[in-house]
Amino acid sequence: MTLCPKVRGRRAGEPLERIVTVEIVSTRRERLDSITAEDVIAEGFPGMTTEEFIDFFAASHRGVTAASEVTRVEWRYPRECRVCGCTDYSACDTISGPCAWKITYDDDTGICTACRAPASSAKVLPTETRSVISVGRKKPKR
Repeated sequence: MTLCPKVRGRRAGEPLERIVTVEIVSTRRERLDSITAEDVIAEGFPGMTTEEFIDFFAASHRGVTAASEVTRVEWRYPRECRVCGCTDYSACDTISGPCAWKITYDDDTGICTACRAPASSAKVLPTETRSVISVGRKKPKR
């Protein structure tokens, strides 16, 4: 899936701005009022309570109430090389084909096989995923 800040409501000829392509981890239907404080943070609203988020979401989506079922989409950002910036979806070309991951970190970054790894790198597998309830958000800055 490709995350975009605005898909619907664009004017004729207005280009589609793409943020990033992500891997879908899970999708499910659940009541809006089952959202947790951790979910609200993952949605990109760390300063809101669950009640504030539910009120905001219901007010910005016609016909939605706290008891409405919404679709939850959970995704994982593609890993990005800390040296050259290549990703899972845009690999470097090497003499033996596309690069692979030499080192991976738990913040969705790594070092690809085309780049030199820093001497102090430790191998850690990524575990963090993000989710959204039909509203997208940009990848947080590091």
